[in-house]
Amino acid sequence: MTTSASGALFLPQRTALLKARPSVHRPYY
Repeated sequence: MTTSASGALFLPQRTALLKARPSVHRPYY
């Protein structure tokens, strides 16, 4: 998979995790 494709799937997933657990703030890069 290309980096763009992985990023497109990773970014919304990270956002979903942050919304699901707002109490936990960890920078996932």
